[in-house]
Amino acid sequence: MLSLTDNPIFVRRLRASLVWATCIVLVFLDFVFDLPGPIGFMCTLVLANEWMRTLPGMPVLQLCVLAASLAAGFIHQSETETWWTRLVVVGITGAVFLTFLHPRYRTARASDAESPNGPALPPTGTAYFGSSFESESRLQDLIEDGDISGPTRSMPHVPMKVRLIDSGVFPPDVANQIATLIAEATNLELGCDRCVTEGWMTAFQSEYVKKGYERKLRVGRYTLVDKLGGGAMGVVYRAWDRDRFEHVALKLFRDRRNNLMLIRREMTVIQELAHPNIVTALDVGESDGQHFIAMEIVDGETLLELVRRDGPIEESRAIDYAMQISQALIQAHDRNILHRDVKPGNVMLSPDGICKLMDLGLSRPPELLREYDSIHIASTSIYGTIGFVSPEQANLTDAVDFRSDIYGIGSTLFYLLTAKSHVRGNSAVEKLKNLTVLQDFHTARELGVSDRVAVVLEKMLAYSPEDRYQSVDELAGALQELLSGHGQRFGETEVPVLVVENTDCEHLVSKELTARENRSLRISSASSVSLAIEAIQKHQAASLVPVVVVVDLSPLDETLLQLIELSSGAVGVVVLATDDSPKTRQLVMDAGAIGYLLKHDVSGRELEQEIFAARSRMSQVTSSV
Repeated sequence: MLSLTDNPIFVRRLRASLVWATCIVLVFLDFVFDLPGPIGFMCTLVLANEWMRTLPGMPVLQLCVLAASLAAGFIHQSETETWWTRLVVVGITGAVFLTFLHPRYRTARASDAESPNGPALPPTGTAYFGSSFESESRLQDLIEDGDISGPTRSMPHVPMKVRLIDSGVFPPDVANQIATLIAEATNLELGCDRCVTEGWMTAFQSEYVKKGYERKLRVGRYTLVDKLGGGAMGVVYRAWDRDRFEHVALKLFRDRRNNLMLIRREMTVIQELAHPNIVTALDVGESDGQHFIAMEIVDGETLLELVRRDGPIEESRAIDYAMQISQALIQAHDRNILHRDVKPGNVMLSPDGICKLMDLGLSRPPELLREYDSIHIASTSIYGTIGFVSPEQANLTDAVDFRSDIYGIGSTLFYLLTAKSHVRGNSAVEKLKNLTVLQDFHTARELGVSDRVAVVLEKMLAYSPEDRYQSVDELAGALQELLSGHGQRFGETEVPVLVVENTDCEHLVSKELTARENRSLRISSASSVSLAIEAIQKHQAASLVPVVVVVDLSPLDETLLQLIELSSGAVGVVVLATDDSPKTRQLVMDAGAIGYLLKHDVSGRELEQEIFAARSRMSQVTSSV
């Protein structure tokens, strides 16, 4: 059992806190109640001693401080004390207190490890109680960049087990095992490497532990596990949700001061979109000033990685992928949202061939495209990525609208078919000049694309928006014709939703979902559990896995068990209930529900998001079996 008194950092901070609290009380009593002068003298000496401990290696200044404190003390206790002598004492006391807040004080205290005066504070970011000091902003930049390289710091004078448990990153039993393995090793690095080998933490986490930054592995209820990738706006990590016991993709935003508007806009936009071909948002929020988006984990690779590894892909596959991207953008445009950065690197491809559009950092309504936007976002981006961005975006004109996304789909399809950018050039600057000034482009035919596909590509990539397809629906029709020419038909990915409700007033739930006008949802209803089971069996016969929304059936736990058991556990259940007690919520989740919402507080958007989150969790369970 750990004791706080075993932690030297806690003891040192407690001692300092008591010293300062006592001095402040004494000064207050002396000046308000005019107590004897020796009290002020003692207080001044104590403060001077504390100040001197913060100034190692500066003997002249130490002597000056001590002399001034002694003089002020003697004056303070003398019979000739006046208002100005009292002001001198107050000034010295104030100077000592301000020095305590000065960065020089913090640096000096941190270097106390080599001093005989006492133990040092732990390295930045590992304080037992409290946050880090002057290196906090630098440390945050390192974490956001996914790079914590730098000079190796000495181990803090805190037991490893205490550090790990206090960080909140590892459960106590895991922290104890890690601390044991590290203690058995000859040094910290070898101990961490052994922990990685035996599976107690990841290599990514071990780098943080080696540097003493394990606290930074915790963001709200999420624990960072590994780094997945990064972009201009932030870094994406694989993280563990400690509340729901599942892995998520956690996006942490960088440069919050300059991109705060873009960050909040992306957090808003991703909650407005729910589609099988768009990465599902599970949670958005802020923890200790760090904005984040938790998304579903999509195992696979981006289309950019696919082409770089395998080269150009066959026409039928490329057109199918373009069609899936089009379906995602149809919903975005239905909700008056432009993506503005459609490119192969922003499309994830799952092992079962499903494309997921992601990275909505530049998305926004068309009427607000120019206001407050940054012209230069990352070294290769101007309102998008050079090589895939539309001419009107690169020229910073007011003509940016839904047809700009059509150009992005065309650029992506061109790259899938040829492994080349539509715009000639070897650098971003050269490509920008060829796009905006010289209008020098590769053509699909010269790179071996068939005539039928080349015609569609030329219209998608027309320089003037008026010459392109005027809507994504129109483009989807053209792409379907191309697939038909290859003997294929695109099967739209639909999400079957079964709303189980047994009273007339509950039909408001179905109406809320229908009002969202989500083309990918296929909504049906049942008025009892028996009818719901029949509907589920019909879905299973058609190889469909529905998301079942149970609306306040009573008793909830028995209803859920019937649905899950009779459907062989092949459905995801989201419960809408009127009871918000923790006992009922836990009972429902233990019965097998994936989501739990309050019926009277939920909106159509929230229910839509919960349905897609449940679908994502169902697919993860299926893939892990």
